[in-house]
Amino acid sequence: KYSYRDLLQYGITGDKDAGEQFFKGNQSNGFDFYSFHIFLRKLGWIKALALGDFVINFGQGLTHWQEQAFKKSPAVLNIKRQGAVLKPYTAAGEFNFHRGAALTMQFKKWQSTIFTSLRKWDAALNGEIVSSVQLSGFHRTKTEWANRNRVKTFATGANIQYRGSRRHVGFNAIHYSFSIPFGPSGEPYDMYAISGSNWYNTSIDYSYTYANCHVYGEIATDKNFNTAMLHGMLISADP
Repeated sequence: KYSYRDLLQYGITGDKDAGEQFFKGNQSNGFDFYSFHIFLRKLGWIKALALGDFVINFGQGLTHWQEQAFKKSPAVLNIKRQGAVLKPYTAAGEFNFHRGAALTMQFKKWQSTIFTSLRKWDAALNGEIVSSVQLSGFHRTKTEWANRNRVKTFATGANIQYRGSRRHVGFNAIHYSFSIPFGPSGEPYDMYAISGSNWYNTSIDYSYTYANCHVYGEIATDKNFNTAMLHGMLISADP
């Protein structure tokens, strides 16, 4: 990876898991997984520009969050997810990122991020539908290799937010198109699972600070208008 101040960074990552071949057999190109990124910041009204692999973080993660996030712990302030909407992807995980181009623009108190991504997911099929997505990135056995890069996934989305001195409100949207449709299993835990060749999620997130109180949250919905919401308050009782 190369970095120049906080203005430019680029790099490439190669990853081989235990049990995968290396420069032989199915892996004649060496590593099983390659990732690359080019990321620029502070180009006038362009706050950030990403080419290659990147991550997108929306709101409190009800619709989309790809960066590391913490659960409840003694560090209670970490329960609120905070981070830039757009960041470069530099890890070796093979699933939780986008590959394409993204742009964040800043106009005074308004900020907008748009992105587009085209990549392939590992997936198991049941007939002509996707029954599950493989997240491990392992390609050691015949079955794992057969499931490799099975589903071509096109994703596009946007975030628009207004930030004042004590408040912010944002609108988030993401749309997916799949080369092979998803099909739920019919089990109760699959009631709200993705189905079909297209899917989208939208949400509104907010935060407001008054005196020693900070409230925040997100309200989200999906293609079928199933709704989820999260609201929280952080209070400093005494300095």
